Amino acid sequence: MAKKSKMAFNFKEMEALAEKLEALGGSLQKACDKALHDTHDFITPQLSSGIERHHATGDTEEALQRSPHVVWETPLKAVVNIGFDLEDGGWPSIFLMWGTPKMLPDNDLKNAAFGPKVRREVARIQREALEAAVQEMAKG
Repeated sequence: MAKKSKMAFNFKEMEALAEKLEALGGSLQKACDKALHDTHDFITPQLSSGIERHHATGDTEEALQRSPHVVWETPLKAVVNIGFDLEDGGWPSIFLMWGTPKMLPDNDLKNAAFGPKVRREVARIQREALEAAVQEMAKG
């Protein structure tokens, strides 16, 4: 399996929302899948525009995971692939984001996936997706 960056749920209300959704008879898996797809859809365009300025061969750009793939690692843990597939030409993204002894890191590229503003926005997106699922089930 290719090495990938992953994004999981990262907000404290997750457990309470999951309990509410299940109590209402909703599908937690369906709601989580949507939330993780939304996460991918938020991060990927930022990475795409950030990597464009580093175009040399196009291999790293092509390694960007453009299609979300949600994986349920356990019955209670789901993740979605984000960023660059390291086994398919994405290794340069590591050096670009984190730098090397001779090259400064591209903090804009790194922050597009891992920055504090992005993490807060991802938490908001995920929370809203689960809240929407709870509200939908509450309506009947």
